[in-house]
Amino acid sequence: MRLTVDARKALSGSDFAGPDRSFPIEDDDHARAALMDVGHDKKLTSSEKATVRRKAKAKLDEKNDRDLHDYLGKTYGKKK
Repeated sequence: MRLTVDARKALSGSDFAGPDRSFPIEDDDHARAALMDVGHDKKLTSSEKATVRRKAKAKLDEKNDRDLHDYLGKTYGKKK
């Protein structure tokens, strides 16, 4: 789960939920970690914390939507 320095540098800006490339959310584990950790960060404003939560939740919802779409396509898309 820990990102190397090179892996972190390779991420695009949209793979971070916080300011200054903080709170990476490139996968489900990191998005969940961002949701759990953001409340403990004393440096962020309440608005920045809300942004981190919104982006992390959106990332998780996006993944869940894709999984559901794939599941439904496999389940209901089969021709009988």
